[in-house]
Amino acid sequence: ELTETARDRSKKGSLLWLLDQTETSMGARLLRRWIDKPLLSRARIEERLEAVEHLYNQYILREDLRMALKEIYDLERLVGRIAFGSANGRDLNALKLSLRQVPALKELCAQSTSSTLRRLAEETDTCEELYQLIEDAIVDEPPVSVRDGGIIKPGYHERLDELREASTNGKRWIA
Repeated sequence: ELTETARDRSKKGSLLWLLDQTETSMGARLLRRWIDKPLLSRARIEERLEAVEHLYNQYILREDLRMALKEIYDLERLVGRIAFGSANGRDLNALKLSLRQVPALKELCAQSTSSTLRRLAEETDTCEELYQLIEDAIVDEPPVSVRDGGIIKPGYHERLDELREASTNGKRWIA
């Protein structure tokens, strides 16, 4: 009964239900994977335990991390939509807002006395270039559908601005 109960196949009453205090969907899925496929390497187990013990004992750090994580959308799903070409402007803005939290998360881990959290901070890419690209290119309130247009900010791409001008003021443009 690690992830669901034997009697009614529900999460409630399982070990996962007991342990799951995650703030994000990604965290919940990660915890489920950790329970379904536990580590086998003693060194990796001890490394994880060191980070967990540190976060357990450092209430302020733990709560700061929680607050930052609450602002992060489901990156796995967003990236999946982007990879499959089904993302819209709102998905890109959700990615941007999530990426805005990464430097703060990285800094909190880097300042920690936990060697595991510091190592994770060193390995974390803040994706600043991607954040800036979305910030520069995508309007703040994009339409739901990509087909509606108006996702790219005016001034971002000269040729696109010319085509927009032609579509809205076509007769005047032709004259």
